[in-house]
Amino acid sequence: MKLIKLPLKLIILPLIAIIWLVCLLAKAATHIACYIIGPLMLLIGVFIAILLFEKFWPGVWSCCALEAACLILLFGTTWMVANMEDLNACLVRFVHS
Repeated sequence: MKLIKLPLKLIILPLIAIIWLVCLLAKAATHIACYIIGPLMLLIGVFIAILLFEKFWPGVWSCCALEAACLILLFGTTWMVANMEDLNACLVRFVHS
C-alpha cells in the first residue's frame, strides 16, 4: 500500500507548499485590509448615524449595504484562510501517514 501512496505523496508536496504560500499571502492581505477597511467601516457607521438623524432613508440603506459588504469581505477572507489552513493540515497528515 505504501508504494501506491508514494506517487501521490510526491505530487502533494509541491501542492502543500503552494497552499501554504497562498495562505500566508491571504493572511497578510487580511491583516493589511483590516487597517484600511476598519477605519472605513467606522466612517460609514458615522455616516449612517448622521443620515439617520437627518432621516435620509435612501442614504441610510446604501451606507448599510456598504457596511455589510465590508463585513462580508473581511469574513469571507478569514473563512477562506481558515479553510486553506485546514486543507493544508489534512494534506500534511496524508503525507505523514
